[in-house]
Amino acid sequence: LPLSTPTSLGSWVLLIAAAIDSYQLNSTQILKDAGLDLEELRKPNSRISAFSLYLVWYSAVEKSQDPYFGIRVAQHYQPNAFSALGMALVSSRNLHDALLRCARYGYVISDATKPYVEESEDEISIFIEPKDGIEQLANIYSMSAIICVLFKIMLTMSNENVRPKAIYFIESIEQGTGPLECFFGCPVYFNSQHNQVVFDKKSIQTELPFANSKLASS
Repeated sequence: LPLSTPTSLGSWVLLIAAAIDSYQLNSTQILKDAGLDLEELRKPNSRISAFSLYLVWYSAVEKSQDPYFGIRVAQHYQPNAFSALGMALVSSRNLHDALLRCARYGYVISDATKPYVEESEDEISIFIEPKDGIEQLANIYSMSAIICVLFKIMLTMSNENVRPKAIYFIESIEQGTGPLECFFGCPVYFNSQHNQVVFDKKSIQTELPFANSKLASS
């Protein structure tokens, strides 16, 4: 791929493929239709173009007839899905630390987005925005999956003791916010200015029992 082409980690697509298969669909064929080879994606450090992934998202949602496909992707997530980065995240000192790592190293998973963190006195937000010039390749299905997986990671780290205060998406799903609000346990808003997850600051600064600073920093 040309150096200027935004790409995503192959193992991210393998996670999507596992979700596709859970609907009794043929992920190999869906990926092939998007110009992707499942076996090539299994190779270490493989990457695919943002455009190919865009085609996979729409095909997966169309064939599964599930606009909340992102939730299913999160349900199939395992820390090793993102190799060393995934393991480093779950070994972070606290959830605040993990969010900062997501923002700093998120390009490893996809350099088509630009995550960043903003803090106020009482809240911490992570924003996940599409890079300038490729906004058309971002969609509610990919963004909801990214945020669902991020939440799944944080649930795992906190022994299911964390909930966002609110979640915002730039785009919308015609069928409404209900299933997402049930999954996240907080209000979800569509047609917003940003893709944003808001946390209570104090709730994500508690030290985690399985923190491993050496692994997290490796």
